[in-house]
Amino acid sequence: MFLLLSVVVLAGGVAGLLSLERARESRVLEEERAKRTLQLAESTVDQAAVLLSAGTLGENGSIDWSGDDADNDGDGLVDEGDEEVSAALLSWHTDGADNDGDGQVDENDEAVVRVSSNAVIGGVARRVTGWLQRSAATLPAPEAAIYLNDPNAITTFQGNAFQVDGADRNLDGTPGPNPALYGIAINGSPLQVILQLSAQQLDNVKGTGGWPSVATSTPPDPGFIYGA
Repeated sequence: MFLLLSVVVLAGGVAGLLSLERARESRVLEEERAKRTLQLAESTVDQAAVLLSAGTLGENGSIDWSGDDADNDGDGLVDEGDEEVSAALLSWHTDGADNDGDGQVDENDEAVVRVSSNAVIGGVARRVTGWLQRSAATLPAPEAAIYLNDPNAITTFQGNAFQVDGADRNLDGTPGPNPALYGIAINGSPLQVILQLSAQQLDNVKGTGGWPSVATSTPPDPGFIYGA
């Protein structure tokens, strides 16, 4: 009787350990699914921003990964279980509602698109809501075809078969509508570049101001580097 009781107790302990391990594995799996669904839901907000900027998605459009016949998550599979992802867009600028509570409807500061994104994996669901607003880029214009941020830059010009030209050109090589830039600009003395050009190379650097078209240019921010 004593031996039989020990076997029963041992069997019960093993069963308990197996049950705990299964519960742990289930919890880990659910946590991984929750993390993955959140990433997928967030990714469609980013996708909506890109497609809106490209003009390939309307401000009241939608995204649905589950039936688009595409490998959206890059795992080599199409429309599989973890591509149950969708997003719906709503333009505040055209919905006829006072979304910001200022008593006005569809005014300029309501030029916003709300993106409601949903992702589901194995019964675990996550929803993310984002707001996108179109804004113009305010990057400073380049002042030269080549910009050297180091005032002590050492440049090497070999031979006489090269050309640096600050003239505006269209994609087909024809003259563009904008005025010419400098050929080379340096964040320092132009002599640092000019003295590294031979007499035969001076006319290879063209642009505004004649040749060699070299000028000083200081960036608007010490950490910002720009170029044509």
